[in-house]
Amino acid sequence: MLSLMYDYYQKISDGAPNYVEALAEPSELPAGVSLVLLRPLDALMNGVGEYLPLALSRGEAFQQVIDVLDDLFAGTAKRVGVENGELVFYQAGQTLGFSKLSTGEKQLLLILLRVFLTQGSPAVVFLDEPEVSLHISWQRQIIDVIQKLNPQTQRFITSHSPSIFSSGWGDKVVYFEDIDIQE
Repeated sequence: MLSLMYDYYQKISDGAPNYVEALAEPSELPAGVSLVLLRPLDALMNGVGEYLPLALSRGEAFQQVIDVLDDLFAGTAKRVGVENGELVFYQAGQTLGFSKLSTGEKQLLLILLRVFLTQGSPAVVFLDEPEVSLHISWQRQIIDVIQKLNPQTQRFITSHSPSIFSSGWGDKVVYFEDIDIQE
């Protein structure tokens, strides 16, 4: 699996300085298994517009994403809702547009949307340094949230932040220097 990850990542990462989000079903993966690669930097926001209509079309099931976002955004006093088929954000009695969200909030939204859209089927999720722009409390929760939205995910996360794995995932960490590469 690591060689598949490396080969695939090399193909899409060359010359891609910003968020890269790719979907594929390489022949090496079983049929019906999605591959989701999310890399954080700053052009990611365009991906939300692509996936939001698909997520909203799932109707009542989308409430799970709203509940998760409301829980995660509680510290910011933001609430999430759907009006006229659009995702809206409320804070201090005002309706906020997507552009008013922080980079971390937008990144979190995209991660949750992509994982939500894999619900009901197995998925391999690659997160490359998700801690970039994410509040420390979100870093601590991101793995659990992904697990909650789709328990059938296998997650590969590269990170410099120990907070990502601090909520009971430390025994799953593999350090690159501990990987023995056989030629």
